[in-house]
Amino acid sequence: MLDLARTLAKEYKRPALVGIDAVLGIPAAFGVQQGQSGFQEALDYIAISAGLAKESASATDWQSEQPFFGIPPGKGSLDAFYAAAGGRSSLLRLMDRRTGGNPAFALRGIPGTVGSGTRELWKELRAASSLNSAFSLWPFDGSIADLTRSAEVVLGEVYPRAAYALALSAQLPTQPRDVAKTKRGAREHAIEELKNATWPARAGLRLPDLKPSLDSEDDFDALMVAVALVRLLHEGIPLSHELVDPRFEGGILGTGGIEFSRRSAQPRPHFSKASRSPAEAPSKRDLPCPIPGCDKIFRNSRGGWDAHVASPKQHVTWRDGERDPERLKARFREEFPDWF
Repeated sequence: MLDLARTLAKEYKRPALVGIDAVLGIPAAFGVQQGQSGFQEALDYIAISAGLAKESASATDWQSEQPFFGIPPGKGSLDAFYAAAGGRSSLLRLMDRRTGGNPAFALRGIPGTVGSGTRELWKELRAASSLNSAFSLWPFDGSIADLTRSAEVVLGEVYPRAAYALALSAQLPTQPRDVAKTKRGAREHAIEELKNATWPARAGLRLPDLKPSLDSEDDFDALMVAVALVRLLHEGIPLSHELVDPRFEGGILGTGGIEFSRRSAQPRPHFSKASRSPAEAPSKRDLPCPIPGCDKIFRNSRGGWDAHVASPKQHVTWRDGERDPERLKARFREEFPDWF
């Protein structure tokens, strides 16, 4: 990755900005508790303590020197790790809490863990640094404006879900948007939206070959992130949300122009299938509408979801001007298949 970035930087005679869909940063409370001065010192501390090679299998074994952990089956397993670390703020960055994200140190056990990718990235960063590789980390080494003037390669964290909204919304600011990117049909729908959007032409953006993004979810994410950053630059909006901590937590490129609801600060509880016996299973379920920013709760059943989704008064940002009820319902099924 770094070799390719350097090649591009030399070819175009300008710095290369590399967006990485993995965590670059640690919770500030975690770093402060260990007496560290910032992310890079904390990373050295974890690496020297073999924390990039070992992991905890239970909350009783967890320690800050070796912070990565797998979550065992059972209700409250993740909460036990929060308690062992001294609270949620010790394992979740502020941006993670705002977006409903999972701890950077969680390796497995609940949907959406990011720990495996994070740990491998941190190992590679350590190795590259020891080889005196020429790269800078945003925001720890400086502002994006300063780094793109002085560094050959700049690495920064990105968040594809935010990029979807920035690329596809009719106007900014907007709210986060989910796309079922693992399904080709959902990717095709999103790409068609992008092709029909009016803002790329205003920004002078050309989209000549979109087939790779249809064939691969990773290429789809890369396209959406790149397009989102172009849009932010064109509209004069900061590349990152204001929740940027240049010492410990870092920031996420491509979140400028996103309005994160404070409701999303509380992620939905996760339970493994083995965590609940048949006798404990509830007979009724409350189902929140999965569309970002919606407060609707379906009590005990999904009844009425189609009318709710098709209503012209609901989900103004998510609808992006679409009014056809059948298309809206089809889109809902594509984007939130696990809700049914």
